[in-house]
Amino acid sequence: MFGRSEEQQMLVVSIEGAIERDIEPVIESYEKDEPVSKSDAKAVLRTLSEQGMLGRDIPEEEGGAGLDHTDWALMFEQLPMQVDLLAMISSEVARTVHFTGSEYVRDTYLGPLLEGELIGCAAISEPGAGSNPREMQTIAERDGDEWVISGTKTWISNGEIADVAMVVAETEAGKTQFLIETDADGFHRERLEMLGRQYDHMAQLYLDEVRVPDAHVLGSPGEGLDRTYESFELGRANVALLGVKTARNALDDAIEYAQTRDQWGKPIGEHQLVQQLIADSATYVDAARLLAYRALHRFDEGDRASAESAMAKWFATEMAVEVTSNVVQVHGGIGLSRELDVERYFRDAQMLTIPEGTTQINKLIVARDMLGLSAFD
Repeated sequence: MFGRSEEQQMLVVSIEGAIERDIEPVIESYEKDEPVSKSDAKAVLRTLSEQGMLGRDIPEEEGGAGLDHTDWALMFEQLPMQVDLLAMISSEVARTVHFTGSEYVRDTYLGPLLEGELIGCAAISEPGAGSNPREMQTIAERDGDEWVISGTKTWISNGEIADVAMVVAETEAGKTQFLIETDADGFHRERLEMLGRQYDHMAQLYLDEVRVPDAHVLGSPGEGLDRTYESFELGRANVALLGVKTARNALDDAIEYAQTRDQWGKPIGEHQLVQQLIADSATYVDAARLLAYRALHRFDEGDRASAESAMAKWFATEMAVEVTSNVVQVHGGIGLSRELDVERYFRDAQMLTIPEGTTQINKLIVARDMLGLSAFD
């Protein structure tokens, strides 16, 4: 991204205004790591709905925003960290409903998801199946015109407050996606406490013979694995942007601190080793951002981006870990204090190297696409 079009600039200015007017006052009423309530989360989503962020690339004539992935990403970059994953996941569920849902599912759930009246989550990972969805053990068995689903899902973003969950389960035909209301009998959940991004609504989900109507199958039975892999590609580019946002926020704090903190009679920013930390960090942030937008541009062109999104994801998230560590060094002892946001950025960055495939898995994907040889099935 070497510049913004006039239309893109208008989108960014509009979302910045909505954030300042309607979203930041909500966030500021909470403690630093405190998640917003479900009612406030929906208020935020309604604001983002008005900006088109929940409609993403769904055509306007079908209730969406008709945005390119790069346009959406420019807006996404502006979101406060406390609500960015909320919007990313819920809008992705809306996309899945639009592109794969039955007529009944689209008529019932798509409008409320796009309007921010429903919160969605994607339930893929399990205690024994993280980076390899082939090993998922959640089972769905047909019983007349219903499916009976049992299993456990873990590390589910939005899971604590979601109204609907896109769940992947094993059927006789293979992996299959279902849309399930979270207040269904047999559906339970518990919050997961994490090292970083503690303001996210991370949860473990338990499905104990949850009955789901046949109309709630997303796509056709057996298509779930391929659709999951496709969603991972876009998800990796988006998680790369989370890494960019985290590192950029930390770098901004480091620059301000280096300009104003005096040691040995001058700002610490005049010391060469501090300048090296700033220069390295700024370069890493820009490089990661360019990788993310290259992958998103391929999606806009209608192409797959397996290697490009894997590169962006592993590099951007590992970059965030390194940059936030550099920023702590620039701040010295106070960088370890909860008085500043720096320590939170450091903790948050650690969280990003795992979801949408670990760094190691994403490197294997890149090597597979380069070599034509796979280290895993």
